[in-house]
Amino acid sequence: MASLATTNENDYTIAIDQIKGRQIIARRHYQLGELIFEEQPLVLAQFEWNKLYKYSACEYCLYPLESCEQNVRRLCQDSSIVIPHHECDPNQSINQRIFRCPKCNEMYCSTGCYQQAMNNYHSILCQSDENDSKVHLIRHIIDLWRSAHPPPETTSISLVLKLMAMLKQSNNRLLLLQELQKFSQGVQSENQRFYHKLLRKEFQSQVEQLRQALDNFNEQYMQISEFKWFLTPDGFRQLLALLGRNQQGIGTSPLAVWMKNSEKLSSPSQAAASSDMSQLIDAIYTKIDDVSGEFIDCEGSGLFKLQSCLNHSCDANAEIQYRHNNSTLSVVATRSISTNEEITINYLSECDRNRSRHSRQKLLQENYLFLCQCNRCVSEAAEPDETSEEEDDDDENEMDEN
Repeated sequence: MASLATTNENDYTIAIDQIKGRQIIARRHYQLGELIFEEQPLVLAQFEWNKLYKYSACEYCLYPLESCEQNVRRLCQDSSIVIPHHECDPNQSINQRIFRCPKCNEMYCSTGCYQQAMNNYHSILCQSDENDSKVHLIRHIIDLWRSAHPPPETTSISLVLKLMAMLKQSNNRLLLLQELQKFSQGVQSENQRFYHKLLRKEFQSQVEQLRQALDNFNEQYMQISEFKWFLTPDGFRQLLALLGRNQQGIGTSPLAVWMKNSEKLSSPSQAAASSDMSQLIDAIYTKIDDVSGEFIDCEGSGLFKLQSCLNHSCDANAEIQYRHNNSTLSVVATRSISTNEEITINYLSECDRNRSRHSRQKLLQENYLFLCQCNRCVSEAAEPDETSEEEDDDDENEMDEN
């Protein structure tokens, strides 16, 4: 997959900081809500369990392949649900647009996505013959990954399979390897910690089986000499650490788009209708939570060249959005950004961003291996080193489970 960026690249620059490493600096003023850049991933993959549980999405761009009504009925396991305002659902006729690979039946949102996948990796990874030994090995690798990485998922072994296939199909392997090397930052000890964060100790035997299966896949079908080191024990740890450090989550949802469009229909004179719509949406989310839990979206992850240069701040001036309901990533200003100011995002989840400085620092050290020195953390340095109440509750729950 080509990693393409849109908007004027002269509006920002990539700089190197001795402590932070790569960073993106604004070269002009940005206003609140302004698009800074959009980018497509170098490679992406839907999470393996997400795909297994029939979260239907385009294999190439992760665009959802269900209408809102189909999506809600599946998540609620209730075929009687009727969603109003079909005009607010751009996926109302999605079944007519789906293009299937004629060999393996893999689904795409368009012939364009299918052709891009074929050009980049799918001609090698196409699972067209049920009895083919290569297909059996690919499925064995995915099964091993699922056994070693249960939900909630953070990455996918299909990213590795696609990278191998992209190298095999590429006319310029050196260029692709150079792009991959840009994601390789940090000393080996840090990468080791990322590796153990990604895959817990109890799954180490499955991880070794997984590495051996990938090595066999390369020897038997790929013969990519440039990738052999990544399939040694040390190299495989570095590869998984690379994914753990740099990947960006991707989520798409026909329900979210329908809901956003429906909200635009309301006006002050339609207060009763607006109240009914709010009650319907609340009822839908309550039922989804009861039946499917928190896993609502089509989810995956990808490697983005520009996004991986964005550093964290607890007082970030930008955020990541998926405005097109596919894998195209948009970075949008959340406040005014001055010329020569660093563009930053918040690595923490929404529910963690309002925690105490001590709690935020703890989460960032555990998950990203750095001590935040942003303006907000510096200004709150005098606060006592106490965890937030939510974190205390989480710790107590973990102790009860153990």
